[in-house]
Formats: sequence, C-alpha cells, structure tokens
Amino acid sequence: MNLILRIFSLFLYIVIAITIHFYLLNSYKITGGGESLWLISFIGLHTYRLLSAPFFSKSVDAISLGISGFLASTTIDLTSSRLQSDISEYLTNTSAFFSCIIAIVGIINGYTTKNQINPELQKFSNKIISLFSKPEFFFTPIAFISIFGYFDSSGSTPILLVTFWFFFAILHPLENVIFLIFSFIYIRKEKSIEKLTIGKITRIDSPNLIRVNLHTQTRWNSLESLSTTLIDGRKGYIIPLFYQTLNDKLVGTGLFFSNNKIVTKHEIPGFVYYTNGLLKPDEIIQEYLGSNMSGKVIGIIIEDSSIQEIKIEISTNEILEEGMVVFCKINDKIIYYQIYEAKTKEEYFKENPYGSRVAKASQIGIESDNGSYTWFPWLPEMNSPVFLFRFSTEYKKTTSFSLGNMPGTNKRVNFDLNSLVKYHTAILGITGMGKTELTFDIIKEGLKGNTKIICFDLTGDYIQRLKEFKPRKIGLKKNASKETSELLEAIETGEFSASKEKANFNAFIKGISGNITKEVNHFLSKRDKLSIFELEDISNSRATLRITELYLSAIFQWAKKNRSKKQQILIVLEEAHTIAPEFNLYRNDRSDTDAVVGRISQIALQGRKYNVGLLIVSQRTALVSKTILSQCNTFITFKIIDKTSLDFLTQVYGQNYINSIPNLRQSHALAFGKGVSSEKPIHISIPFDQAKKTASENMV
Repeated sequence: MNLILRIFSLFLYIVIAITIHFYLLNSYKITGGGESLWLISFIGLHTYRLLSAPFFSKSVDAISLGISGFLASTTIDLTSSRLQSDISEYLTNTSAFFSCIIAIVGIINGYTTKNQINPELQKFSNKIISLFSKPEFFFTPIAFISIFGYFDSSGSTPILLVTFWFFFAILHPLENVIFLIFSFIYIRKEKSIEKLTIGKITRIDSPNLIRVNLHTQTRWNSLESLSTTLIDGRKGYIIPLFYQTLNDKLVGTGLFFSNNKIVTKHEIPGFVYYTNGLLKPDEIIQEYLGSNMSGKVIGIIIEDSSIQEIKIEISTNEILEEGMVVFCKINDKIIYYQIYEAKTKEEYFKENPYGSRVAKASQIGIESDNGSYTWFPWLPEMNSPVFLFRFSTEYKKTTSFSLGNMPGTNKRVNFDLNSLVKYHTAILGITGMGKTELTFDIIKEGLKGNTKIICFDLTGDYIQRLKEFKPRKIGLKKNASKETSELLEAIETGEFSASKEKANFNAFIKGISGNITKEVNHFLSKRDKLSIFELEDISNSRATLRITELYLSAIFQWAKKNRSKKQQILIVLEEAHTIAPEFNLYRNDRSDTDAVVGRISQIALQGRKYNVGLLIVSQRTALVSKTILSQCNTFITFKIIDKTSLDFLTQVYGQNYINSIPNLRQSHALAFGKGVSSEKPIHISIPFDQAKKTASENMV
C-alpha cells in the first residue's frame, strides 16, 4: 500500500474514533483525562502502524515503541479510576516492563547488526522484535485501563468500546477494504488502458532509448510514430526501431523525442499510445535535426565507440554499403561519418538469442561553408540515434573541382588543383576501375587555370582523348627515336666495354639535347597549355628511359631559370611504374633507370620551390619508386589487391581503411591528403558519364 492510501486510512480511523467519542461523551473535546485515554491510544496505535513502522528498521521501530509505551504506562493518573488499585498497578507495571524489554532488545539488535557481531544474538533479537514489537501490545493495556476504569462497568459502554477496539485496532480491516477497492478500480482501469495502448514502458536507456512491453507488434514499425508521457511528466513521440521476443513477451525498442507541445487526451504516464494526427517519423526527425538537414534513422550508437570511429547497431532492413554517409547530432553540431565495415552480432536475453548487425563508421567531421570537412574532437552519446544521409535539401554550389560525391549522396568531395603543384598527387588502381578517366578530368580542369601540363604517356591514349584541347606533341622524331634505339642496342651487343659504341651514343645524345631543350622551352614560353610526350617505334626500354630523363631535365632546368615567372607546371606520369620503377625491379638498364628516377626524385623533392608538381598514375605502388611515392601528399586509390601495395598504403590511410580498398567497385576510390577537402580519408564515388564510357571504348 502506498503512502497516500495509508494516510487516507489513518484519517478514516481517526474520524470513526472521534465519532464514537462524541457519541459517548456528547463532546468533541479531548480532555486528556482517563475517559479520553482510549482515543489517544487508538490514534497513537494507528499512527505508528500506518506511518512510522513501515518506514523504519525493526530495531529502531522497537526502541521507539518501547520508550513510548514505557512513558505512557508510567505517567497515567489512576486516582479517579474505578478499577481496583492492584489491578490498575498490575496492568501499568506489566505494560512498562514489557516496553522496557522490547526497547532493550531493539538496542541490542541495532548494535549487533551495525557491528556485525554475535550472529546468534542478532538472530534471536530479530525474532523477538518481529513477534512482539507491534503497537497493539503497547497501546491495548492502556486503552483497557481507560475503558474499564473510567466508564460505568454496569452499562453497555465498555462492551461497545472493547468490541470497537478489537475490530478496528486488532483486526484493523479498514485499510484492507480500501486497498481491495483501489486494486479493483486500478486493475479495471489498467485493462481498459491496455485496450487503447500499444504497450507499457519498462525501461529508458539514456539519453532517449525506450524499451516497451508490447500488447501487439502491429503498429510497432518505423513508418508510424507513437505518443507517450514519461513518468517525469515529459511528453513526446516514439519512433519504433525494432522488436524482439523476450521469453513470453514482445519487447519493442524505440527512440523518444521530447515535445511538450504534443496534444494528448487522458494519457497515463508510462504507456505508449497510437493517436491519429501525430507527426510522421520524417517530420519528427526534421524537427529534431533542423530545417537544413534530413535523414533516416538507421540505428543507435553502441558501446566501444570512439571519437575517430563509431559502432552502430543497425535497426533498419535497408541495404547499406561501404562508403555510405551517416551522421549524428551532438548538441547543435552535425558530425558526418562513413561506413567502412559491418559485422553480425548475437546477444542473449535469457533463453532468447537476438541477432543484430553492427556497422563501423569513421569520422569525416563537420562540413564547413566551403564544402570541406574538419575534425570534431568528441563522440556521440551512447544510445543516441544515427541517421543515413541521402541528399541535401540545400545543395551547396562551389567553384572547386570535385573528385566525385560521397556514395549515395550529392555531397561533393572537392579537390584543390593548386595542391597538384604544391604537394604532388598519386592516382593508383588496377586497370578498368576509373583512374585514367579521373586523370583526364583533373587535366581538363587544370587547363582552365594558369597551369602548363606535360603528360608523359607511353600508352598513346592521351593524344586522342585530349585532342579537343589541341595538345602540342613533344618527343623525338621517328628517325631520331629509331637511331637512339639502334645506338643503345649497339652498346649492348658490342665488344668488351663497348667504348666506341658508348662514345657514339654520347655524341648523339649531346646532339639531340639542344633540340630537346629548345622544344621544351618553346612550349613553356608560349601560350600553349598542354603537351603530350610520346615516343614512336622504340622497343628498347633503355632508350625510353634515357630520352624521358632528357625531357624531364629540360623541364626542370627551365623552371629553375624562370622561377620569377611563377609559372605552374604539372608533370603527369602515366604508367609511372614504366618510367620510375622500384629499385629492386631494375634489370640491365639500371644506370638509365637511376637517371630517370633521380631526376623525378629531384622534382618531387625540390619541385615545389620552382612551381613544378607531379601527378603519378600507376596500377600498383609496389612497382613505383618509393622515393617518389613518399613525396606525394595526396593519394587517390581505386581498387588494389596486392599485399605489397596495401602494406604501403596502410601508412597513408591507416589500417581501418585498408580492408575496404580491395572491395572498391568501379569508379569508387579512397582519397586523402592535402588536396582533398577532408582532414580524414574519405570514400568517393565518381558519377557515371556515358560520354566518357563511349570515348574510352572507342580507344580500344
């Protein structure tokens, strides 16, 4: 029985007792004499029984009752009592002695319990208290002295009072009747409530995760919102997430969104209702996120999340993918994350296993006004909702060049073209994944500015795909290329040391070096912005490497001499592994390879000072000189599967991202570095372009 019912019962007992008192004495006045002593005892008995005893420990209860009983027994004025003096004294002395014994037992029990000593004595005193520390034992003797000592024993008054005392003081049925009536009303009301409700709240996990014992799962779905009033009085909406079987019950899990403006009728706190006219889940989320954001709840933050990485228990049946963008709200900040991994997880609730899917997402950060992303130094609260980002309601236009979008969104991942010259860039990936098409896009965008672009292409694709920009073709003429190849072959097949053949070759190189320098200087000094270096009919790789080194040297020397002009130059190395291979892949042409790698390394190390940048394009990092790759500050990586390349890229992206690289689909890439508009690696999707596909197919 709760406190309100106890107070109400005490009030009724007092009203009934005072009514009897008025009937007998024709007065409401309580004089304090012997004729009122039974009434005072009756009130004291029920006050202790209904209010004091339920809220004290047994030992304290016994001590207080013992002291009260002793004082009441020893202070009664018996001079006007009609009882014989020896009977009166016997009753009062017995009551006082009994009160003292109970008080002493209460003290012993409290002492032994507090100090955890003498468990046998503690157990014995507990038993005495539980049997005898009842207010009926203390107040009944005093009441009988009043009944038989101060009312005429020949009349019916003593019989009436003894009957009243026995019925209302000893049996005390009143509160039991009140409790039964209340229980009957409450049960009927609760049953009628159940017919109107979805279920009853059994648990709330901070900050707003609701667990509900469901009467039915029919309306527990994410397409409909429900209303509730919490025990603390807060009103709001519930968006259902999922439900599960727990023993013989259905338990629903949902998110609570507080809204005290919600209009509800006759809702009892703790129950969940379906009400017509509620906001739709999308509208509730929009209200929670703000007018500039929209999203769909896909799950909640679970344990072991961190600032860098969150773990999400997925609550939706929607198919998600690596690279998809999700976000959380921390105060008024929207923090973006990208999914990079997902696993299954099983939890046991007694006999019922519950399977779930847990996704891991790495932080991208907060979006700034210019479309870049900055790191946020904190993590979302446990159990807070995670939203799937689709498309911005307010699309941010920008003049920056875009590598692509974050998968499934229209959020652009911008690229700083100035970084091509300042910090060097590497585009990596196996054949057919989109790296060459992205390279073409970067070249085309770069031509809009004040950058001279020189492409070293040994595939023959660039001249065709970039013909609209009227590129200047540089490289040795057919006859000179053929002669270079023949001279190198003569060195390889000549007599020991091949001194004569080497002298002929060196003389030839000295002769063509002047022409190469003039050709490069002409391009860099005139208005042309794009040139493509090609070599025709050269089967000798040493010749290719040697001639490439001559052109690279001419470019770098011009940049050093004309530093004051601040002319930006971008060197694109297509199939870079054929021009600057890793040292352990050298064969007979080591000296020529060393020359090329050395020149490119010089550009990589010093090019920034002279406004010369590198764009390295290759299928595998394992094949390209690490001296050169280690100078790249921006990496754009398409699908790669070889372990050596993945081990190298671990230093660039970190282990969390590496596992996703072999799974990248066509036109999907991982990007990170100075040129990318994010402080952390970011997954990009390059939109499909039929014109590019057709152009690529026509080259085959």
